[in-house]
Amino acid sequence: MKTKLRAFAKINLYLKVTGKRPDGYHDIKSIFQTISLFDEVSLQDSKEIQLTCNWKNLVKENLASKAANVLREYKYFPGVKINLHKSIPEASGLGGGSSDAAAVLNGLNLMWNLGLKNNELEKVALELGSDVPYFITGGTKLVEGRGEKLTSLTELGETTIILAKLPFKLSTKLVYDTYDKNNDKDGFKGLKNISGPVNGNWNKIASNMHNSLESVATEIYPIINTLKQKALQEGALGALMSGSGPSVFAICTDEEIAGKVEKSWLRESIKVLKLKTISRAYQMIDFGEEYAG
Repeated sequence: MKTKLRAFAKINLYLKVTGKRPDGYHDIKSIFQTISLFDEVSLQDSKEIQLTCNWKNLVKENLASKAANVLREYKYFPGVKINLHKSIPEASGLGGGSSDAAAVLNGLNLMWNLGLKNNELEKVALELGSDVPYFITGGTKLVEGRGEKLTSLTELGETTIILAKLPFKLSTKLVYDTYDKNNDKDGFKGLKNISGPVNGNWNKIASNMHNSLESVATEIYPIINTLKQKALQEGALGALMSGSGPSVFAICTDEEIAGKVEKSWLRESIKVLKLKTISRAYQMIDFGEEYAG
């Protein structure tokens, strides 16, 4: 038995760090949104759990193989061969590793006929990481607590996202640790009306966009702020760093403006992608004969 899935990336339309927990994790209030950038995750029955990846440095200690090990505890199966074809940059604030892990959970739930419902998969996913539960279904969601509190919001509909793939990484731990030492820099009061910014009105989203971690990351890499300002000057509805960075995205409901933002960012000698918002976290793109029809 085998299957192949697309595991989509996410952006944070809003991210407020609300406190640090006794277990060392941080409580957040965030709006996650999946976008059309994806990794491909191939799964095939095997005698043991194996992982291969086009990025060799990601083979050890990968969340995708951990996901298979955790799920195997629910019902014994010999193993699975996992192949990752990565396109989502690592340590970029786009949730690539978490999305891959969730895709493995979803794919194996089908392949191994476990019959776990989404809420059950989300509980398994939380054992792997704070962002993994969101990627069981994706879309537009309010994410709270450590990542375990998920509330589906009105889908925003498809719009264009211009994404800067910056040629460097940012350690999530480093960003949060620095934030803890300098959290007085985040004077944003918080999202006043959670129903207002997520009712399909991208203008309201843009007026509420905020990322508590952005000031920390910008001190390390000033180009983050440079890209934001350039996007706004070209007429983008909004621009923000995603997650703990360093990826920057711009919301462009007008295609002409999207083109201007893209050209403006390309002048900074970085890779730029033109993407769309989507309403799901993964997509089955290939099945074995057992699943035909």
